[in-house]
Amino acid sequence: MVRTYVKNTERGQYGNKNLEDALKAVNDGTPLIRTSKEYGIPARTLRRHRDNKVQQPGKVALGRHLPALPSHVEKELHDHIQTMEQSMYGLTVNDVKRLAFEIAESYNLKHPFNKTGGKAGRDWLHGFFSRYPDLSIRSPQATNLSRAVAFNRPQVQTFFALYKEVLQKRQFLPSQIWNMDETGITSRIGFKEERVHEIQSTEEQLSIKHR
Repeated sequence: MVRTYVKNTERGQYGNKNLEDALKAVNDGTPLIRTSKEYGIPARTLRRHRDNKVQQPGKVALGRHLPALPSHVEKELHDHIQTMEQSMYGLTVNDVKRLAFEIAESYNLKHPFNKTGGKAGRDWLHGFFSRYPDLSIRSPQATNLSRAVAFNRPQVQTFFALYKEVLQKRQFLPSQIWNMDETGITSRIGFKEERVHEIQSTEEQLSIKHR
């Protein structure tokens, strides 16, 4: 897998939007040949997408190098990274690469990830961040957890807002909620290893949220 692919063919110039619209027209009853001419998509290509004989119907994909993870799966991973960062437990680079591998394996996807190491490669990570520019990698300064969650009104309100959001989203039963002893859990966040953060604004690309 290469980090920067330069397209040198005119195939697939019709784009994803035209392909999706053409598939919708065919599924709504428009003759395939007429739809092919109207949208400028080869009839054979349109037929293969209609019959689900491609890995990602409705998506333009040229050559044998296809995305390791479908776009909706990558979006779930992106949202999980943001949730963890907002909860003051940002994922490390290795965490993200291991998660990508585990997701690909759980979905039984064909992927180029290292099965021996059990994680995605640097090239995939580079591509992932290029697709989600609101994420960034940084080696943060060590932050003491007790200072980050000091017992004051704003912090307590933030905690319970996050707690309520998780309960509503996951629908945990009372029997699944535990009061855990913090013994063995470090209170030093973001020390040594690079972590993935959410960029605070587009105007200041190096301004990273620290919690």
